Amino acid sequence: MMPPLRARSRSWTVNIFTAAAIAIGSTGPACAQSLNWAVCGGPLGSSSVMDLAYDANGDLFVGGYVAAGALDIDPGTDTLFVQSGGTSSSLLAKYTANGELLWAHVFGDTLLQRIHAVAPDGQGGVVVAGLYTTPFDIDPGPGTWMMTVSPGSLWNTTFLARFDANGALQWALSLGAAWAYVVPSEVAVDDSGNLILFGSFDNNIGSGVDMDPGPAVHTLVSQEEDTFVAKYSPSGAYLWAFTLGGVEDFEHGNCLACDGSGNVYVGLEARSMGIDADPGPGQYLVDAVNTRKHMLLASYEPGGGFRWAFTVGVSQISSAVVPLDITVDDNDDVIVSGYATGTDIDFDPSADTTSIDQSPGMAIFLAKYSAAGALVWCNELESTGTNFNRGWSLDCTPGNDIVLAGEFTGDSLDADPSPGHFPLYRIGGIGDSFAALYTAGGGLISAFNISSSSHASPFAVASGNGGALAMGGHFEGTDFDPEPWATGPTYDAGNNGFYLTVYKDLATSIQLVAPLTGGLSIVPNPGDGRGPVRVTSPGGLAEVSTWSMNGTLVRAIPAAGGSVMIDPSGLAPGLYLIRAVTRAGALLSEKLVIEGER
Repeated sequence: MMPPLRARSRSWTVNIFTAAAIAIGSTGPACAQSLNWAVCGGPLGSSSVMDLAYDANGDLFVGGYVAAGALDIDPGTDTLFVQSGGTSSSLLAKYTANGELLWAHVFGDTLLQRIHAVAPDGQGGVVVAGLYTTPFDIDPGPGTWMMTVSPGSLWNTTFLARFDANGALQWALSLGAAWAYVVPSEVAVDDSGNLILFGSFDNNIGSGVDMDPGPAVHTLVSQEEDTFVAKYSPSGAYLWAFTLGGVEDFEHGNCLACDGSGNVYVGLEARSMGIDADPGPGQYLVDAVNTRKHMLLASYEPGGGFRWAFTVGVSQISSAVVPLDITVDDNDDVIVSGYATGTDIDFDPSADTTSIDQSPGMAIFLAKYSAAGALVWCNELESTGTNFNRGWSLDCTPGNDIVLAGEFTGDSLDADPSPGHFPLYRIGGIGDSFAALYTAGGGLISAFNISSSSHASPFAVASGNGGALAMGGHFEGTDFDPEPWATGPTYDAGNNGFYLTVYKDLATSIQLVAPLTGGLSIVPNPGDGRGPVRVTSPGGLAEVSTWSMNGTLVRAIPAAGGSVMIDPSGLAPGLYLIRAVTRAGALLSEKLVIEGER
């Protein structure tokens, strides 16, 4: 049994820094963020949270997969160990806001089954979408509901299922065909209880995929790997479906959302010229230039009629713009996140230009569009070091603030897209998970990061009642700490470890903590610009960074002991700020003078 992580009184600190907020020779403000409860562990194989969603009652649905080896998914004093009988099995669980496990199901056979998406049905139940490779019984009760596989199917078949508030199966359907694979990315439930499913498929040399689970036949045919959008009634009856893609291979459907009127929004990774985004008798062509990865955003009416579409991308070699998640706020504005690499990438579909640049590496973008597809704003989160960063998941709070969860591999990530600075410093050896809260206008409210000795990837985030924030994904390595800068249990991954963390109100967690005085030594100071400068703190250092006096980050160095050596080569003569984060989470700063040649 893992030690219970529920209702801790401790809080961990996340550091804030802006040029205006810090004075020479003083400490700066810090931000406290409290962990409410968590489930973390590392079975022998690969396990992960893939999606999270709160319902109107504040209960949390969790979907993903678990591998061989026991994982205790009860964060309380009781235990409930789950594991796969094969490579991986689907996991579906429901928790109260305070971490009480209401029910959980694991289903699958000897090979691979995974839940990719969950969506509350508005009646206390949940709709799930996933994939499987061999027949299995999806009914967790005494009955049997076998999910079958078409003869000759290529590896993956999609399942779509609905469970009631108590976890009982209501119905399930499968989508697959001979010589085809079908992979779901996202599912949504509109205000009428209808289900919209988005994903990717390739019928290879086959005759297509029948999207109708009933006696009628409604076949979709791909050109190469294309995307599909399908709608079903609350009871699982087919309503409509269409394909979206072109002649190039590897076009992936990544994200889906619905607004209050039932309009549908999709984001996909496109690579083809001349993609017809209109599934009706009309035509609306959009392009992915030079087969480079472009973001294609499109919107459709509740009946599947075309509304609008556009692409974002450039033709440069190795360039890419990939949407990873999309959400809609109460004003029907559309927010999308993902990653981009390239120069002069224009996110504005109008004649105006709003560009970001990231080359080499991958930058996180966060953009808002109106319900009509007009750009409202677009932000880039800048990073130092080797940048292979991703904005994995999004949600909106009831007040239309925006929650973003992502991953960064650089030395630091500036979570503040404004001229100010809010650097998050990498804890893990490779990369960290982070969550950030923004206003409806894109202004930063708060942010924090967590990791292990290797890396952590947050595939899902959800905003709950009272400002609660749930984040989940997987981690590798050892010493995964869901509550960094505090003394608490850490966890090791057998391969890819499962993590689910739930935090208290992120919006109100910013608070000034008592600053430490002194404790930071810089020798020699002044420095001559040629020899190294030693920065020391008796409390131990986690990160040391050098800043110009106009608030620009010059360089950042991770630290593991009580001191770190700074190489001043390349620093022009002048005054600098040395900023240090201690292992206890305190923020210290001292001035450093670099003298010119005498």
